[in-house]
Amino acid sequence: MGQSGDTTLSTRRHYLPLYWSLLLAVALFVQNFWSLLSPLSANSDNSLWGYDFFGLPRCGIALLEGIPLAGSEQQVAYGPWATDWSSHPMMCAVLGIPLSGFADPKMSLLTANIFYLCFHIFALVMMMRPLRVENPAGKILGHSAIHWTFATLVGLFFPYAVVYHYGQYHAISVLVLTLLLMGNGPRWPLRVLGFVASALSKPLFAPAGLVLLINRKWREVSWIVALSVLGTAPWLFLDALDSSVSLASRGFGKLANSVPHWNQEQSLAKVFETTLQV
Repeated sequence: MGQSGDTTLSTRRHYLPLYWSLLLAVALFVQNFWSLLSPLSANSDNSLWGYDFFGLPRCGIALLEGIPLAGSEQQVAYGPWATDWSSHPMMCAVLGIPLSGFADPKMSLLTANIFYLCFHIFALVMMMRPLRVENPAGKILGHSAIHWTFATLVGLFFPYAVVYHYGQYHAISVLVLTLLLMGNGPRWPLRVLGFVASALSKPLFAPAGLVLLINRKWREVSWIVALSVLGTAPWLFLDALDSSVSLASRGFGKLANSVPHWNQEQSLAKVFETTLQV
């Protein structure tokens, strides 16, 4: 009985830093409703709540209505404001269309932020679970000060306050990075999922795929290519939902003349604008 009780106590202590980081993550999410941390941010883009978000559902609506993606953030009315920054075309299809289905744009933003919170929680669980209870001597509840400091920093991850305030989808990049870092050995499917999520949202990590090629991870490369094609093909060759708009392959011959900037969102939006022109 005593040994069982000691085991239970040890298990609880094992997860204490994780519980602490999760509590901080939820607090970081909740404070956004009152913008408590906004005075600590430079608000370098704009101080308006959701300022970087509404362009995403707007480009989703543009896909459904046949409006060119480049500049759609100013041609479509959804939400009180939007930046002049074009969203990644696949992001418009995969996320922009579903998020544009909310009658209240604020509910659309809240839904996105809830998903971002889930991404944060997933990252915390993946990073904090490996921490082990150490010798209680000189420790705080069985963990070193380094453990508690790490738990505090990743739980109260300040960039997430900016993500929630602006509605930025950079949280997806954080999720992808977590999957790539944790997808080692037998957990290689996590790495595959990370690359696929990047391909269908914002392909920042595409160059990292060269590491898989160099190390001859052919199984992973095959899965990544196959799943990315399956996720992309419907938007390239089929009509988007019930509209006459499709991200068809016609017009890609003008690719070289459709990339006026290095920025990938602006460039790809220009490509698909040319593609959608009949």
